[in-house]
Order: sequence, then structure tokens, then C-alpha cells
Amino acid sequence: MNTRKKQRYFLYGLIGALVLLVVVTGMTIYTRSRPQTKYLSSPKISQQSKFQHADVLLVAQVKQQVKTTTSKGIPTTVFRLQVKQNLTATKLPKTLTIAKKGGRNPQTGSVYLYHNDQFPLVNKTYVFALTHDHGRLIAAGPYSTVTSNAKNINQASSLAKRK
Repeated sequence: MNTRKKQRYFLYGLIGALVLLVVVTGMTIYTRSRPQTKYLSSPKISQQSKFQHADVLLVAQVKQQVKTTTSKGIPTTVFRLQVKQNLTATKLPKTLTIAKKGGRNPQTGSVYLYHNDQFPLVNKTYVFALTHDHGRLIAAGPYSTVTSNAKNINQASSLAKRK
């Protein structure tokens, strides 16, 4: 084989390696920039059961996402809520702060969420099934945050009255 052919093959190999490097770099940047949803494992539970066992049931509008902290790679997001309707006998202020298990991990960009749960958006209204945990109210597990519609509000209201 003459030197010209060797140079041409070397040049083709070099171009191929550069194209492969660009493709791999592009795919890495793309996957890291696109958050991946990771579902947290939880016990099988129905919405009715979640509402029955909640310490506090309320309809509230999300006013602000305050902060997100991460423990063992799983985020907890703190929200400020405007209470629209308190469905339980628990006395609550009109504005309260809750912690929600799940959210976006700032280090990885991944979103963590329980199956059958929703991540609250600012200025949207939801039915929250909250529990007391060391002096604070938390929303954790499936059905702890569901869309505020007539069906969900009626179900939560009727179950709260049975307590």
C-alpha cells in the first residue's frame, strides 16, 4: 500500500473518530439537560384510603415554591399554600407551609415523584392529604396531592366528616 492510501485511511479514521466523539458528547449533554422522572416506591394504597388516614385534608392554592432540600438523593420541596377550604376539624391558618416528598433534585435534574401523586404547580389548586411529622405538615406518598375537582373535593369532604 502506498503512503497516499495510508494517509487517506488515517484521515477517514480520524474524521470518523471525531464524528463519534461529537455524537457521544451531544447525547451526554442532551440526557443530562432533560430531567428524568423517577418514581419513588410506596405501598399500594387507594385515594379513598389516603384521604381516610390523613391527619389534615384541605383544598389549597399553591402560592410559592419556597425551597428544595435533598436527603439521601431524594428531594423534599417546601411550599407555601393559601387554604381555600379546610375539610377537617383541625384549626389551621389561612396561609401555611408544607413539605412535599419529591421534587427536582438540583444536582442531577431528575424529578422524583410517587406513583399516583402530582407535583404541585404555583397558582394551581389541589386537594392535599397531609400528615403531622415532627411538628410540621407533610404531603408524602401516593394521592397526597391530587387535582382539585368536584369529584375529589366531594370524596375528601365526605371522608373527613366520618372522622
